[in-house]
Amino acid sequence: MQQSSLEELRQEDVLEAKAKSRLESVTDHLGLLIVISTLSAYLVNLNGVWTTDHSTAIVEFQYSLWRNHSFILGKVGSFFPNSVDVFQYNGNYYMANAPGIAFFTLPGAIAAFLLKGGPLDLYGNTLLFTEIPIAIANSFAAYFVFKIGNYYFRKDVSSYLAFCYAFSTISWPFATFLFQSDVSALLDLMAVFLVIKIDHASSYGKGMRFGLPVLAGLVVTCGIITDYVNGILIPIIGVYIFFALRKQGRKLVGKSLLGFLSGSIGASSILLGLYNYSSFGKFFVSSEQLYLHSASILGNFNFPVAQGLFLNLLTPMRGLFFFSPVLLLGIWGFWKMLRDSSIDREGLLILSVFLGILMLYSAWYDPTGGLSFGPRLIVSSIPFLLIPAGFVISKTRDRFSYVFVYLLYAVGVCINGVAAFVGALAPPTKSWLVSPFFSTTLPSLLSGELDGWWKGYASDLSLIIMVSVLGFALLLPLMIGYISERSTFQKTDGDKHLI
Repeated sequence: MQQSSLEELRQEDVLEAKAKSRLESVTDHLGLLIVISTLSAYLVNLNGVWTTDHSTAIVEFQYSLWRNHSFILGKVGSFFPNSVDVFQYNGNYYMANAPGIAFFTLPGAIAAFLLKGGPLDLYGNTLLFTEIPIAIANSFAAYFVFKIGNYYFRKDVSSYLAFCYAFSTISWPFATFLFQSDVSALLDLMAVFLVIKIDHASSYGKGMRFGLPVLAGLVVTCGIITDYVNGILIPIIGVYIFFALRKQGRKLVGKSLLGFLSGSIGASSILLGLYNYSSFGKFFVSSEQLYLHSASILGNFNFPVAQGLFLNLLTPMRGLFFFSPVLLLGIWGFWKMLRDSSIDREGLLILSVFLGILMLYSAWYDPTGGLSFGPRLIVSSIPFLLIPAGFVISKTRDRFSYVFVYLLYAVGVCINGVAAFVGALAPPTKSWLVSPFFSTTLPSLLSGELDGWWKGYASDLSLIIMVSVLGFALLLPLMIGYISERSTFQKTDGDKHLI
C-alpha cells in the first residue's frame, strides 16, 4: 500500500514537471509566438481586390526596374501611368514616393511578374506578393515592441503590448496593403531598440563598440529611404547618445556619435544622392520635391500644426484615440516614465520619437493622407505611444483594472480587425467629425464587401473566417497571460518545496 502511494506521488511529480516544462517553453519562446501568430492573421487578411495610386506607382517602378533596369517609368507620350503619384521631368515619368518600399518588396514583385509574364498586371499575384513582405514587417514590428518592453516589464506585459500594436491599432489593416507605414514603424523600432541597447550596455559596464552605433545609423538610413520623415530620428538619437554616454568619457561619446552619424547621415546622403543623381541629374533634389514643386525638403510642411495634432489625435475622422483606445494609457505611462529617474532619459527618447513623427506629419500639407482608414501617415509613431502604456498595465492589480485594460484592447481589435477584412482604404471627407469606421467600413461589412484574397473561394464561409480571426486576436493575449501566470505560480510553488 505504501509502495503504491509512493509510485503515485512520483507519477504526479513527473506530470507536474512536464506541465511546468511546457509552460516555461511557451513563455521562453514568446517572441517567436508573437511573430508566427500575428503573421498568420495578417496573411489571412491580405488584400486581393484593391490597388491605389500609391501602390500602383510603386509597382510600375518595380516593373521598370525588372524589365528596363531603369528608375524611369517611361517616356512622356509613349507611357501612360495608372497613378497620380508620378510626375514628369525632362520628358520622362518618375515615381514620387521614397524608393525604399519599392526595393523592400521587389523580390515579391519580380516573382509575380515572372509567373504572370506579358504586360504589367497590377492585380492577382502582384497584389499578394508585394503585400506579404509588408505583413512580415509588421509582425517583426510587434516583436520589437516586445523586445523593447522587456527592458522594463515582465514578459506577459511586453507580449500584451506587442499584441496591442499588432491587433488593436491601425497597423493591422495597413499590414494588408502595399504602403510604407508598417515597414517604417519596424525600422524606427529597430533603431530605438539598438540605441537603448547601447545605453544599457554602457550602464552595466560592458563597454561600447563602434559597430553598434553604426548599425543603428544604418537602420535609420533604411528608415529614411522608406519614408523621408524618418530623418527626424537623426538629431533625436544623436542627442540621446551624447547624454547617455557623456559620463563614459569624451572618447567614447565621440566614437559612438561618429559611428551613428556615419551610418545615418553618411549612408543616407550617399544612397539617396546616387538615386537622385541617376534619376534626375541632381544630387540634392528628391523625387518628392519635384513631384510637389517644392523649393526645399521642408517646403510642404505648411499645415497649421495645432490643427494637424487635433486632427490626428482627437477627431473621429483620423483621431488616433478613436481607432486605438488602448493608446490613452500611453499618456499616463509617459507621466510615470518621466517621473522615474532611472528611466527618464529613455522616456524622453521614446517621447521625442513619437512627437517628432507626429508633429511633422501634422504639419504636412495634406495631413488626412487621402484614402485612408485612420491616420496612416503616423503609423510609425504609434509604437512609441504604446510602449509607455506598459507602466500602467504592469501596475494593474484588481479585477476591474484588468477588465478595463482588456476592454480598451478589445475595442481596438474589433475596429481594426473589421477594417483589415474590409480594407484600409476609406474615401476622404471634408468633415473631421465623420468616422470612416461607421460611414464606410461597417456598411461595407454588412453588405458583404470584403477584400480578402480568399473571398472568391470562401463563399458562405467568409463570416466564419472573419469571426475566427477576430476571436483568435481577442483570446491570444488572455491565453498568454494565463500561461505566464501559471508558469510563475509553479515556479514559486516549486521554490517553496525547495525551501
